[in-house]
Amino acid sequence: MGHFELVEFASEFINVARESINESPGIKKSIFSSRQSQAICAMGICKILRTKSSLDTNDLITLAIITSPPEAQKFAEIIAIRILLGDERDLFQGDTVDSSLITSKTVPKHLTGAQDILNEILSFLTLQRSVDSSKGLESLRFVEQIENEIFASDPQDYISLTNNESLDILKKRIAYDTIGGSQGLRQNKLDNWGGIMDFAKKLMLQKVPFIDNEDLVRSHILSLTSEVKNLSREKNIQNLAEMLEDSLKNHKHEISSKSSKIIDELSSRELQNSLEIFNNFKNILNQNNISISDHAPRLDSMINYAENRFKEEATNLEDILFSPNLFKDTLNYDQLDSFIENSHEYNSPLDLLQKAKDLDDIFNSNLSNRIYNKYSKDFKKTPLNEVIDNPISNAEWLDLFRNKVSNYLADKNLNWGDHNDLFEKLENIKKKVGNSHLNQTFRNFNQEEIKNMIETSQTPDDLAKSIEFAQENNYDLEISKIFEKGDSLGMDKAEIAKLLGDVFEYLKNMISTENPSFERVNSILRKNSLTQSQSQTLISMSIKKKSVGALGALAMRDLSQVSKIIRHTPEEEDLFRKAIGAGGGENFLNQWFKHGHKLPKWLRQTVKDRAKEIIIDLAKTKAALLIGSSEAGILPEGTTRPFFLGDDPWAIDIDETIDNLLSSGKKIEDVKLDDFIVREEISGRRCVIFLLDISGSMTGAPLASASIVTVMLLMVFARDELGVALFESSSHILCEINEDIVLDEIVDEILDLHARGGTQMQSAVEWAENQFKLSKSQDKMFILVTDAYLGDFQRSKKHLENIVNENATSILIVPKTMYGMGNIQQIVESINAQLIPVDNWKNFPKIVSNIISRV
Repeated sequence: MGHFELVEFASEFINVARESINESPGIKKSIFSSRQSQAICAMGICKILRTKSSLDTNDLITLAIITSPPEAQKFAEIIAIRILLGDERDLFQGDTVDSSLITSKTVPKHLTGAQDILNEILSFLTLQRSVDSSKGLESLRFVEQIENEIFASDPQDYISLTNNESLDILKKRIAYDTIGGSQGLRQNKLDNWGGIMDFAKKLMLQKVPFIDNEDLVRSHILSLTSEVKNLSREKNIQNLAEMLEDSLKNHKHEISSKSSKIIDELSSRELQNSLEIFNNFKNILNQNNISISDHAPRLDSMINYAENRFKEEATNLEDILFSPNLFKDTLNYDQLDSFIENSHEYNSPLDLLQKAKDLDDIFNSNLSNRIYNKYSKDFKKTPLNEVIDNPISNAEWLDLFRNKVSNYLADKNLNWGDHNDLFEKLENIKKKVGNSHLNQTFRNFNQEEIKNMIETSQTPDDLAKSIEFAQENNYDLEISKIFEKGDSLGMDKAEIAKLLGDVFEYLKNMISTENPSFERVNSILRKNSLTQSQSQTLISMSIKKKSVGALGALAMRDLSQVSKIIRHTPEEEDLFRKAIGAGGGENFLNQWFKHGHKLPKWLRQTVKDRAKEIIIDLAKTKAALLIGSSEAGILPEGTTRPFFLGDDPWAIDIDETIDNLLSSGKKIEDVKLDDFIVREEISGRRCVIFLLDISGSMTGAPLASASIVTVMLLMVFARDELGVALFESSSHILCEINEDIVLDEIVDEILDLHARGGTQMQSAVEWAENQFKLSKSQDKMFILVTDAYLGDFQRSKKHLENIVNENATSILIVPKTMYGMGNIQQIVESINAQLIPVDNWKNFPKIVSNIISRV
């Protein structure tokens, strides 16, 4: 089958499918759209590129099927066969297709406009003209060759290298990264190491006027120090380059007089910068198994000299915080007092208190108390809003906060709006502070603010909002006070009772007399609680009245009860299917992971299918926030560039390519390689290993949120190195870094899991360690989610430490209720992890999004 049929088939398939939609009840017309036609073309292009052959009839039928959602795939197969081969009824025996009857059939051509251009693109992509395919394949082989050379699959391969061999590998890695990796090789037609090195050095020297610390070290490793000194106009850059060069000389370990003279003349800030550069250089050498004693014999003495000079030049608390260990045993009382005075000159009282708190945590000192007492007048002048906006987890800030709030509440002229404003600020501050004692203090204040809001309510609406805030945040209510206030506002007892939530009778009446929406019933249930007996009554009533919205809201609240009451009849099964489709989102997933494995078989698949839709939709939404973001997202997609041989054909943007060809006014025969437009992907390589604890304590909401995160990661890192494993008493590997990700299958596997067993982590972290060793990525991240009550920490410790040796950034995520318990501190120390407590599992996907946005 020729290339021209692909575009026409894609267009015709969508038209015929939409026209024939009434043949398949239950399938929405909107499923078949122009997006699917583009997907058919893109996948067809991919096969043409990879196989260098034309597409046949079976290929087109397959493309129609796999680009359609599961529920529409059979219908898509029928429509594709109808377009290509005629009436499908002659081909079918039962539910199967007689493949012997599928033969090539020529499709009439009547192509115009954009389709002509697309056909020419397809013809171009067969690599049969306008492209020197042999040269392109040589380029691809060269990329593979050099990546194998500098990114060995087994790190043990590097251990036996000599110092000079390790240095040569390091230089090649830096050069490869500087030119932009494999894309830079193809774009600049580089085909040997000499050319790569020369081009990398050229690019590096172009940075010199504004060179940063990292590139200064990298330029030094590339032997460009002399050139940097000559090109730079900044004395500080010249001095740093001079010292880096001097660290290599004469095989002497003592600092030279030249370097010591430069260091003697540096300011405190310049010394900080120098130490960052020296330590960065040292770390790079260590990470690449290069002996500092042999390669940079003077480096350690230069670092020691600069550290001693920095201690002499330090004048404020910020200097101490830059490198606390330098000052741990040398600070005296008078010197510290001087540092405090100097910092006070250009810091606000709260900034100063925060720095003191940080030093107290490091040195186990009482600096916060000294500062709070010494500058008490400054703290008294600090506005309440500023105090609330800058919470600090120490006794001094808490004392300041209490005094400020007490003074504020002493004002007898405060109205409902003032109290509501303070209530909302205190609720928000609870989310910023991870200290349970402070959070309890805020809660105590807000319990009083609820009383104040009720007392100062001017309208029934004020009273209703006060009650709503209390119920949403689980604060106690004084019923008698509410009735008194409601009565004074002209409300009857029925209205007040409705506000307070005589929910059961109210919902019974609503379900029996109306057909309430899912949103309405769910809103009421979310703010109130029912007994099990009351829930059962409402479920039975919803089934009897065929109330889809009410039954859906009740199922989201207690799926187990609904499954026990609903009967296995076609009518009630259909009602249940509609009910769970009415809404639910993440809360429905909570119910699935809590009760799904206990549901009757006839109901379980229906619930699982709905849970699958929800998990994929939620993961897509959250993953989309990381794509095209103006922040440091995972996949910035806002730029385009010409197509280069070796690019992934999926990256070709058909619309942009057509616009480019039309706007340039080119004839078809003049189209060249760089006329095709691709979406620019992020440069660099990344590897993320995600381990999730699914032991018994993680049931319900934790497992639901974690499942969304897992699918989100699968979507975001589909083209990167991603490994995901779940563990309890055993380990469950969902995907490895060298595997193709089949999302539908993995989601099925995730939904079949339920929290169970104890917490045995050894096999999972050993797997993670091996995954990092297999990785060729430069950027590595290890994310561990657990309650940290491990039964095998000692056996896991070695593997955790080995992960650190793989230069992986480590994140430990724990439930806030477990903060400070179990093996948390031991894990943090073993992998040098950033610790992130989760107070609400609904925030978990956002937390992980923020983490991976920094990869």
